[in-house]
Amino acid sequence: MTNVVFDEQGIIYLGNDISKFKVDKMIDGTNLFVYPGFYDSHMHLVSYGFYLSNLDLKDAKCFEDIYRLISIRKDVDKYRWIIARGFNDDKLAEKRMPTKSELDAICSDKPVCLTRCCGHIMVCNSKALEMAGFEHDIDEIGYKVHMDSGIVEENAIETVKAAWPIPSIKEISDYILLACSKCHEYGITACSSDDFISITSEYDEVLEAFE
Repeated sequence: MTNVVFDEQGIIYLGNDISKFKVDKMIDGTNLFVYPGFYDSHMHLVSYGFYLSNLDLKDAKCFEDIYRLISIRKDVDKYRWIIARGFNDDKLAEKRMPTKSELDAICSDKPVCLTRCCGHIMVCNSKALEMAGFEHDIDEIGYKVHMDSGIVEENAIETVKAAWPIPSIKEISDYILLACSKCHEYGITACSSDDFISITSEYDEVLEAFE
């Protein structure tokens, strides 16, 4: 039988005699595989952390599930926008998209935008449409805005994203730590990350956050 001893820096001993170590926790690895940490060669760590910090709607089964999450977050000062992603209208009890007026009824004083699970369709409340600068319907190839329903499609979504608040260095740091924690759950312990213009054009602030 071989023992593996590790601390916060990594593996420090392989062998049978662990009597010289102060062991805080024993894990029985019988019939289990032990892998080294995985390395992700290309990811966007800051963006990943940013989306993890937003509302996750993938488990929503009805509008009420979505509205409950919005209601909890709307009174938290640090959330200047309520940004959510992951719902699938085909799996909601209502079998349709939420509408602008329905979102307004839940939250009218903060911008709200919900991106469908496909990433190609977003529904916004009136405040989000206003902040994005939309004033009338737009029906162009790859760029559609429906003011009545609040639905924004394809490249018009990027216009909404451009109106999102620029994160502070502290917020970027929080995104990094949140993403790292999630990566560790999957055994990813190192990565190469391209984040210079992922959620802000201020690349020097991203570098400072990583430091």
